Amino acid sequence: MDLVNRVIDASRHGISKIARELQTHSTSAGVQIAGLKRIFSLVDESKGKEKDSAFYGVKPNTIVPVVGETMQRFPRDPEVICVGIATLQNIAIVNGAAVAVLENGAASFVVEALKKHLPDNDVAKAAAVFFKFIIGQIKVKTNEWTILCDAGTEKVLERVLQYHPLDAYINSNVKTTLPFLR
Repeated sequence: MDLVNRVIDASRHGISKIARELQTHSTSAGVQIAGLKRIFSLVDESKGKEKDSAFYGVKPNTIVPVVGETMQRFPRDPEVICVGIATLQNIAIVNGAAVAVLENGAASFVVEALKKHLPDNDVAKAAAVFFKFIIGQIKVKTNEWTILCDAGTEKVLERVLQYHPLDAYINSNVKTTLPFLR
């Protein structure tokens, strides 16, 4: 975990170091969470510096698969899942990368995680906010819209409403998202 936190650059080399550490310590949820949090902070540091080679590692095609693999290592750990979803959203925020995040599998990662955590309020909130953000960045009937729909987003969000009928925050985000998917 210490090496994950010591990675100070967002270059391809730095991100590959984090990915190796996550793989090496694949049985430790704590290392996975630390790695996701480090990726989150490296993405934050990269804002406005996307053309700088020191930040090439945080491009969606490099980093979304790392986040997704990390989420898949601990599919039943809600903390890993919440931090993973937040990290995917943070990647999507940087310079309008929502399309690239979807093209690199983020919708499927979030849908699959959400299916396993439907009763979990924190995971449902994180996923609902993620999808609401994403729909604000894309247009209907585009390739990225198709990716979102093909991942099963509509169906899983309908199930979220069944599990969280009294949570106004979740309901508001999901009910904003669902019409966009139809």
